Amino acid sequence: MVVSSGRMATAVAGEVGLHPTLLCRWVRQLGAGAGKAEAPRPAAVPSLKPLPVPTADQAAEIARLRRECDRLRLERDILKPDYAASSAGLEVAQTRNIEAFAEG
Repeated sequence: MVVSSGRMATAVAGEVGLHPTLLCRWVRQLGAGAGKAEAPRPAAVPSLKPLPVPTADQAAEIARLRRECDRLRLERDILKPDYAASSAGLEVAQTRNIEAFAEG
């Protein structure tokens, strides 16, 4: 439509519901193909490589780190209620100190 009618690509793109950049790219590809209309080719798919298998040392390190992570999560979960209670108590103590300072 753009080439045959001589109209601007932005006007034609608006009529057919395409983004003007996309239509301009297709017109350029059409011109570069010496009149041969080619469908745009999809981007090349990167080759998928299998993940390397960890060595025995790496597997042992991964297992140790997972155990450590589990232990730390457990400690965090155990300490959460205590931390919430102590921070609430801290807020009360800070409020009392501020009130005492203001009075005094």
